Amino acid sequence: MKPSQYIAKGWCKEVSAKTVTGGQCKPCSSKAAKWCIYGAIERAYRDKDKQTEVIGRLFGTGVGDSIAAWNDRQTSKKTVIELLQSIGE
Repeated sequence: MKPSQYIAKGWCKEVSAKTVTGGQCKPCSSKAAKWCIYGAIERAYRDKDKQTEVIGRLFGTGVGDSIAAWNDRQTSKKTVIELLQSIGE
């Protein structure tokens, strides 16, 4: 799956991933049910070079110096999904 597909399943703020009950977990955990933008990228792409490539493309979109802070400021997972799709995730 692509990062936007993970976000569509469940999106969170403040941490990389959460369980269905809201507990914090690692993005690649079998218990993960919600992801922030970074967590979704990590979950979708286990290859660190691919993660770096996708994150690099995000910086060219005007999200600012911190993609995590941008994710946490968003009020809609739709906005996060649209951004990921716009860079060809």
